[in-house]
Amino acid sequence: MRSILMLLLSCTVLTNAQNKINSYQYWFDGQYNTAVSQSITPSSVYTLSTQVNTNTLLNGLHVFNIKFKDDSSRFSNTLSTFFFKTFPSTGTGSITAYQYWFDQNYSATITDISPGNTSYNFVNDIGTTGLLTGLHVIHIRFKDNISRWSETLSQFFYKAPATGTPGSISAYQYWFDENFTEAVNQNITPGTTYNLSAPLSTTSLLTGLHVLNVRFLDVNNRWSSTTSQFFYKPGVQTANNLTTFQYWFDQNFAGAVMQNVSPAATYSLTEQLTTASLLIGLHAVSLRFMDAQGKWSSTTTQFFYKEKPAAVPENKIAAYRYWFDERDSILNLVAIAPFMNPLILNQPIAADGLDSGEHVIHFQFQDLNGKWSMITSDTATVIAKATYTFNGNGNWSNANNWVNKIKPPLYVTGTYKIFIDPVAGGQCILDVSQQITAGATFTVRSGKTFVIPGNLNINQ
Repeated sequence: MRSILMLLLSCTVLTNAQNKINSYQYWFDGQYNTAVSQSITPSSVYTLSTQVNTNTLLNGLHVFNIKFKDDSSRFSNTLSTFFFKTFPSTGTGSITAYQYWFDQNYSATITDISPGNTSYNFVNDIGTTGLLTGLHVIHIRFKDNISRWSETLSQFFYKAPATGTPGSISAYQYWFDENFTEAVNQNITPGTTYNLSAPLSTTSLLTGLHVLNVRFLDVNNRWSSTTSQFFYKPGVQTANNLTTFQYWFDQNFAGAVMQNVSPAATYSLTEQLTTASLLIGLHAVSLRFMDAQGKWSSTTTQFFYKEKPAAVPENKIAAYRYWFDERDSILNLVAIAPFMNPLILNQPIAADGLDSGEHVIHFQFQDLNGKWSMITSDTATVIAKATYTFNGNGNWSNANNWVNKIKPPLYVTGTYKIFIDPVAGGQCILDVSQQITAGATFTVRSGKTFVIPGNLNINQ
């Protein structure tokens, strides 16, 4: 019987020049001297779907290695993957039995019969009466109709003590490092959930790296597992300024460039860094800052690609887009007029619909060629809450007409603020029944059009 390995691989050439994949080469294990080369129709994207003969291999675990070559005679990185060559099958197998046991107690294995299908969904209840309260492991495996066992699947689980009703959290306890003898206990109003946001005193700790340990107690006097978190206690802080930045490319720290700047508590780096000495291709730039006390910040490293010089007109930034947190499906696109290079973004960013607290904001910039930059991210603290701005054209109910694609609730109260500011020549059409109660504000910007075919109830 012929032994084969089924393959489905995809490879893409990433380059500005129109290089194409024209062949690939593969071999098994460390036997590069037996590598097989295969030519293909040149293509910048190639999907390999083929059968590879494994007749010469022994049964057992092996490694399959493959790499691709382009029309510039450059090979890609080698892709390696494990596979297992089995004994020749005599037909389609079916699952006839399963077997499971707990922890290392294989002598207490339980074996049961399954229906004999080619697939089996194991949904049985498993008794744990003989197990003590605490952490355990369950092991399970399956047998086919020619008496071959599958690999064993192992899974951790926790057996909780038998109690009446679920307990509420009534207290918490914390300590630093290994100093459990000075653990602090704090009672709280019992509840099923608790958000620990209280400041914890670190006066007795030395400057440096520490560990905070915390656990919670319920009304049944059961402690949760302990959660531990590293943190750093800085030394006494004094007024300080940034005075210098330093950068280097790739691993060439010996060629690092140091540049003094006017001392300031914050510094926005907008310098142009020369890359004349770098080859065309992928590189990394590393950057760090020094303060007036001679202490360096941590190093920030960013990948970039140096392209071939081309006779193109000066490029400029034509637009940017931004979004908050993980909501990359909700993008806010802002056109820039006139086009700029560089662009200094110093205007406020609307945080409509976001809760108060810390959020992550992401930016991308688009040039005149329609190409987007890499994503730049930073943290931002949102203080104002529940502001909604209509900046589109059309119906009120269409979320796309609101900043951050978040429209106000139909019943607005308290500190909510609504602003109607449609695009030039556009209008806001109230196609829903909207209520605004005491404490909330509703503003139509000067010169803007607001149409009310629905119901607007303002109770002040």
